[in-house]
Amino acid sequence: QLDCIGFCGVDDSVDLQALRDLSVEHPYVEWGVLLRPDKQGEPRYAGADMLEALGRMVSSCAETGAALRVAAHLCGTDCLRALSGDVAHVCRLKEVIGFRRMQINPTAANEASGWEPAPAAEGLRAIANALTDVELILQVNDETRELAHHLFSDPERPAPPNFAALLDASCGLGVAPDAHPSPLPGVRCGFAGGMGPDTVLAQLLKVSAACEGQPACRTWIDMESGVRGRDAAGADIFDLARIRHVLELVVAEGYLDGVRQQQSFLSSALYSCNTRSATLQSSQGQMLVARGAPSSGQARL
Repeated sequence: QLDCIGFCGVDDSVDLQALRDLSVEHPYVEWGVLLRPDKQGEPRYAGADMLEALGRMVSSCAETGAALRVAAHLCGTDCLRALSGDVAHVCRLKEVIGFRRMQINPTAANEASGWEPAPAAEGLRAIANALTDVELILQVNDETRELAHHLFSDPERPAPPNFAALLDASCGLGVAPDAHPSPLPGVRCGFAGGMGPDTVLAQLLKVSAACEGQPACRTWIDMESGVRGRDAAGADIFDLARIRHVLELVVAEGYLDGVRQQQSFLSSALYSCNTRSATLQSSQGQMLVARGAPSSGQARL
């Protein structure tokens, strides 16, 4: 069962109100923002104004109780600064964007190589310990295998509880694997690699095979290249039509039934709570009217 679908590559081509509307309809959707300073403002990489506007929308949604889930995907120097344990820098990014999950992509394809596994693991532990309300996600593949071992396989130093793993053998290049690896023992894991409207159902069957023997396994999937498209002028865009198609397919196959039922229950409970609150306020108002307003000499409580 899935509890989240991530669509990565929110950029300046996006209508933020459309993202908000899709989030209201599908609260389990997570919008991924690629952070790489040397690419900022290019397709797949939101510019500074878009990041600030997205952060304001996240804050606005939180105030109204609506869901707008955002994840930061750190690449380039932003990723290297996280590996070095630069807590202040990561906190500044969080303040601007308001993300609740942060993926670390320390690979050559993401211009984030040249690090040493042991010090990098210490840097990420420092980030995780400082931002306990954020789930950190390590992209796990051949390039990061030794770093993953330092974080997840040391019996004397278990990974921080807010650490997870994204299993992506393609290193973020959007290549669909013949088979997905099994989840790491005791680690919350997600899956990626070549997913989009044409491949997502076939890949989900492979994810199910990878999770065989783990009936309680709850996971997420993430996609980027598969949800790119072209506008009328031929420009590369974050394609909401392709995203809607993915959601239709995955919902129809029942992969999200568990989280949809849970969210339906929570919505009903919230509606019931709000109704009771409104009824109580109405009753209190009627009681005040029946008693009469206090005279000018009476204290107003």
